[in-house]
Amino acid sequence: MKTKISLLFLLVSLSVIAQSENIEELKEKVEEHPDSKEALFQYAAALKNAKQYEESEKVFGELLKLEPDQVNALIYRYLILQILGRPKEAEPLLARAEKTGRMDKFTYLGMGNTMYSIGKYEEGVQFFEKVIAADPTGVNLYNLACGYAKLGNKDEAFENLNKAIDNGFNSKQQFENDADLESLKEDSRFVGLLKKLK
Repeated sequence: MKTKISLLFLLVSLSVIAQSENIEELKEKVEEHPDSKEALFQYAAALKNAKQYEESEKVFGELLKLEPDQVNALIYRYLILQILGRPKEAEPLLARAEKTGRMDKFTYLGMGNTMYSIGKYEEGVQFFEKVIAADPTGVNLYNLACGYAKLGNKDEAFENLNKAIDNGFNSKQQFENDADLESLKEDSRFVGLLKKLK
């Protein structure tokens, strides 16, 4: 077991070193070409991926000065500001991104998942509602239901879980083991759901 842990530690360490070197290379590229939108985006994204959120947010801000309607930069900056606990600064960025008309279900899906991952279930539910409007698949309905369950809105959670089942999401194991649904498991409706599953 120690060998596996040591190997994993080595791989993670090498990945961090490579990421740091990549960030430094991208920073140099931005310093050489400060008006390069592509260089700024790559640098900001690398910082975000390295969880250097404060610096990433600033670089995305510089990019948006050059290209105010760059949807990906608007979305990433929105998400970073949410992660940093600055939602009031984030909201206008979302409005600008939506105003471009270039938002799609995949963008909203990623945003919903990000909001869930940082415990912002209300915002996540709002994004999943937009995903459902475009693509009401079983898995999307299930993810929406998980958000409602985390918010304590059992009626909406059960409504969407039933829709998820009706749309082909029927993994009994998933329903039984998903911690997001914990608040529903004592409700008699949960037992009824399990009877419908494989």
